[in-house]
Amino acid sequence: MDKFTEGILNRLDRDVKRKFGLSLNAVIDEPARYMHEKGFAVKLSRINDYVDKETEKMVEQAKGSSRAFHESASKSDELTRKISAYISSHARQNGIPLVQPADVELRSAGKNTFYLGDLDDSTSRFLEKLIGSSQFVVDMTKSYDSLRLGSWLFGGENECVVSVTRPRNSLLLLRIGRAEIMDRLKEAMDSIKGL
Repeated sequence: MDKFTEGILNRLDRDVKRKFGLSLNAVIDEPARYMHEKGFAVKLSRINDYVDKETEKMVEQAKGSSRAFHESASKSDELTRKISAYISSHARQNGIPLVQPADVELRSAGKNTFYLGDLDDSTSRFLEKLIGSSQFVVDMTKSYDSLRLGSWLFGGENECVVSVTRPRNSLLLLRIGRAEIMDRLKEAMDSIKGL
């Protein structure tokens, strides 16, 4: 979880403690710990609804900056499509597996990360060399609404990540954070169904 999402979660945690008498962080991390409390499943459902409404309000408030974000994100999406096509073509030519997993968890130690803002001749040669020296390529591109923000892991002796420069925008960060928090709440709710 990134710092922005942690900030959202901590803000919500204070509100949930005040309103429901439970720590949102604790409920998400260890829902089974609260199973002995009478009516916990109902309370968790209410917490879920509350968090859903509050995070949706946050997203709505941030929509004022959405026009600038969409202009910038559209450029990132276009670049993602170009780089993705380039990587796919060269990986196929070199017989290098291109994997598109459902999710990826990276350990940052020892990896270099490169952020690209354009696909020019130098960048193409750079990517070609990366592909040629890799044992595999993992496509970690994420989609938000209809926009794609590209990121690829080049695996081999010296692993590195190449990402399209992402537009900095509170709306995008809120949407990502909201999705992660709601997913974690859903997991908590699902985990207590069988108990």
